[in-house]
Amino acid sequence: MKQIPDSVAELVTDLDDTQAYIADNVTDKADSSSFEELVALQDAVRAVAGACRTALDIIDVEMIRQLEAGGRQVGSAMYARIPKRKVRFDHDNISKRVLDIARDGAVEKETGVLDYDAMTHNVAKMLLELYVSPSTTAKTTVLGKYEIPYKEVTETERIGYQVKVLEMDPEDDE
Repeated sequence: MKQIPDSVAELVTDLDDTQAYIADNVTDKADSSSFEELVALQDAVRAVAGACRTALDIIDVEMIRQLEAGGRQVGSAMYARIPKRKVRFDHDNISKRVLDIARDGAVEKETGVLDYDAMTHNVAKMLLELYVSPSTTAKTTVLGKYEIPYKEVTETERIGYQVKVLEMDPEDDE
C-alpha cells in the first residue's frame, strides 16, 4: 500500500482532532447555553460544515481527475470514476400523454362525440395530481395510475462524473 506523505497524515490527524473537539465541546456547551449562545454556536458550526463541503468538493474534483486513467486501489477498496446521471421528466411528452388520455376519457360511448367540458376536467384533474400533489406522492406513482410508462416520459443525461468506491474482499489481495 502506498505510504501517505507526512503533511497529509498530519492534516488527517488534525481533522480527526477537530472533529472530536467540535463534537465534545458543542455537546457540552449546548446543554447549558442561552438561546443567543445557541444561535452563535449554530452559525459557527454551519460555517465549519460549509468549509467542509467546499473541501470535499475540491477533493472529489481532484480524485475524479486522477481517476481518468483508470481505477485505483487503496487498502481493500477500489476507486473508480463513473458517469453521474440525472433523470429529467420530459414535460412536453407528459402533456401530450395527458391530453390523449383526457380526450379518450371524455368521448361519449354511445355517440362518439367529444365532451370538451369533461376533457377539460380530466386534464385539470390529471395535471393537479402530477404537479400539485403532495411531495409524499411520487410523480411516478401518478404516471403509473394512468399507465404512462416512466421510461417513455423521462430523459437521462450525463452531468459529469462521480467517484464510486467498491469494497473488495481482503482475501482477494493474497
